[in-house]
Amino acid sequence: MKQILIIFLAIILSVSLVSCSNESSAEKQNYTGYIALEGNVLKIDDFEFIDSEDEDRVKELGLTIEDMPNGYYIHNISEDIKSFAVDDNTEYTFYDTGTLFVQDKDSDRIYTTKSKQEFMAFLYGDNEEPLINPFEVYTQGEKVISIKEIFVN
Repeated sequence: MKQILIIFLAIILSVSLVSCSNESSAEKQNYTGYIALEGNVLKIDDFEFIDSEDEDRVKELGLTIEDMPNGYYIHNISEDIKSFAVDDNTEYTFYDTGTLFVQDKDSDRIYTTKSKQEFMAFLYGDNEEPLINPFEVYTQGEKVISIKEIFVN
């Protein structure tokens, strides 16, 4: 009986180690795009965010100053929406320009939290639609590690 218990515990331990190993070895990805958060599912319409300083890419696409009046260009060639899971470990970083959470009005107002509710208050405010701001989304496998707002004028 004791041997069966030891074998059973060894099997559980090895299965746990394999599942942890698989999760940590999942491929890390970085996406840039517009996002929406529905429950624990982040949806992203990813695109290429091209800064005017990226001269090679600007030249490659044949962009002009008129194409980039605010110093950037959004190159969106796909209408695919990707979905990922957020959880209690997901980190959200955004510019709290409305001082919802940052009290020091003289600071840079960058705010980082792991509270999905705080991020939802920023992303949606009193609206049904999310802000149309670009975000960088870092994932590992099907999970979101972090979301960072790209501040644009």
